[in-house]
Amino acid sequence: MSDSQNSTLATFHGDDKMEEDSGSMGLIGEVVGLGDRIQEEQMHTGNKEHSLNSHDPVDHGCEPLPNTVTTAEPPFKIFSKSLSRNDIENRLSIPTSCLHFFRVPEGSNQIEFQAIDTLGKPWSFKLSLRSGGYPKPVITGEWLSFVRDKGVKVGDTVTIFQQNNGTNEGQYSISVSRKIFNVLANLE
Repeated sequence: MSDSQNSTLATFHGDDKMEEDSGSMGLIGEVVGLGDRIQEEQMHTGNKEHSLNSHDPVDHGCEPLPNTVTTAEPPFKIFSKSLSRNDIENRLSIPTSCLHFFRVPEGSNQIEFQAIDTLGKPWSFKLSLRSGGYPKPVITGEWLSFVRDKGVKVGDTVTIFQQNNGTNEGQYSISVSRKIFNVLANLE
């Protein structure tokens, strides 16, 4: 092997330490990632189980993930509706039978609430009621922004869900789907 081919192999670890090995061909920088460090730990300790949430002897430079186990019930569908032109150009009319899911205070004709879309983005909506005998509930607020952002069209189906998180306050989520070749597809 000639002197021009003889160089140093450098291995860079996540903690910025570098090991050198002379006699190798070419200068090679190898970044050892988290998966490699876990495998390395398992080889040295013989422990095949590894939890990224646990505190272990290998310092990965990040905090453990919070425990995400929950006892919450699955989301409950409040309503689904095929959207009309008025729904996508002005406001979303919803069935009166769904009002009890929104807990409008006695004597009030509106309530603000947040719903999370399928990408995890929160949207602020306002549910308003007509005063008098027939309440005719409608949703406004960021509804039209939601319609534009999702590219919602007449005939698409909107669904609003409630997630009971174990308290008196429910969290809401919203999704829109479109029938494509006779199959419903979520709009993200």
